[in-house]
Amino acid sequence: MATKKTILVIDDEPVITQLIESRLRTLDYDVLLARDGVEGLEIAVKNEPDLVITDVLMPRMSGYDFLKALRGKSGRVRTAPVLMMSARPEMKEFFATSDIADFLPKPFTAEILIEKVHKALGIRTSEEVKKALSMLNPEAVRSPQTQTTSTATGCKVMVLAVQDFILEQIQNFLKSKGHSMVRALDTADALQTATSEKPNFILCQYWEERNVIDAVHVFKTLRAQEATKSIPFYAFCPNHLTTEAIRDFRAAQLICYHNTDELLKNISSLALKS
Repeated sequence: MATKKTILVIDDEPVITQLIESRLRTLDYDVLLARDGVEGLEIAVKNEPDLVITDVLMPRMSGYDFLKALRGKSGRVRTAPVLMMSARPEMKEFFATSDIADFLPKPFTAEILIEKVHKALGIRTSEEVKKALSMLNPEAVRSPQTQTTSTATGCKVMVLAVQDFILEQIQNFLKSKGHSMVRALDTADALQTATSEKPNFILCQYWEERNVIDAVHVFKTLRAQEATKSIPFYAFCPNHLTTEAIRDFRAAQLICYHNTDELLKNISSLALKS
């Protein structure tokens, strides 16, 4: 590359930002990291990156709001190309008329990532770069599978969540313990999935932006139906949302956690009781 490019990566899951960072640094890009749109906007204004890669669903400021705020700034940063990434394929259509360079659906391989990065930057992928790509770990940045195979002795858990990293952690953890997970995408899908799959219990992420996922609405909808009203329902949230969540759910229905390990430990206890 003639000049070293700077790429800003925004995602609330450190595992994802670190994985993307390692792949980009392999090709000698400078990489900046941000945990949400608010932090990403501050870094973008200060550093004027050549490209921004951002997730869509994040706390404090979503990728959509970040894009609007970025385009409203002055100077070179307002025209920086943006790659929007999400594990929800329907988001591609949502951003079809937006001012983005491309949409990056999860999961994606290193080859797809670099191909879209180079296209956004107007760089031709050289034979040298192709060789470097072939040496990268082929594992993709993954989103959770919709369902795992259940076992004879394990229980089945239905999960609604915004953060793909947490979904994948829950799924892998349950599978390692001989249990299975089914994923619901929204309230309507939760009702249909709970009716057909008959899970042992339901986990729903308590999220600040209720237009993204509304745990209270999901709970009330399921309780109003004969087929799903008796299925145990639990809302999980990070500790900083406990005060707000306790207004909507009984303490026995809440799983509050400091980190993912603590969340998985609490889920394990529920699975043992089921």
